[in-house]
Amino acid sequence: MADKLNKEDLVKKAKELAQQNKQQQRSLEKTLELVKRFYVEQKTMQIANKIDELAKKQEALEKNPEANIEAQKEIKKEFNAIKKELEELNKDNEKLKDPMELPDVEDEKEDVDNELNKSEENLKNNNKKEAKKARSNHRKK
Repeated sequence: MADKLNKEDLVKKAKELAQQNKQQQRSLEKTLELVKRFYVEQKTMQIANKIDELAKKQEALEKNPEANIEAQKEIKKEFNAIKKELEELNKDNEKLKDPMELPDVEDEKEDVDNELNKSEENLKNNNKKEAKKARSNHRKK
């Protein structure tokens, strides 16, 4: 009889432990999901800040009469790095059980690429004009 009671207690305790384990597992999964969501939110904010900083650099470059093509290429390189971060962010977001709704920025990325290419082209043309002026001024002397 004592053996039977001990076995019943053991089975009961084992079931309780299994139930607690399942609850802890669910709690850990929820916590992990929340951490992943927080990461996606923070990464989104970081990317937005980088884009703001890059826009300020571009504005300063456009206002600078001594701007050179290398500075423009550096801005374009930074923007390409941001685009890669955006792709990674989208992948991380898709891994969430319930992905967040992130804004679709494909059109904006294309517009920025076009504008950066135009700025680079303008700088190339200005540099060619300046070089031409310098050569003609040098010939006159």
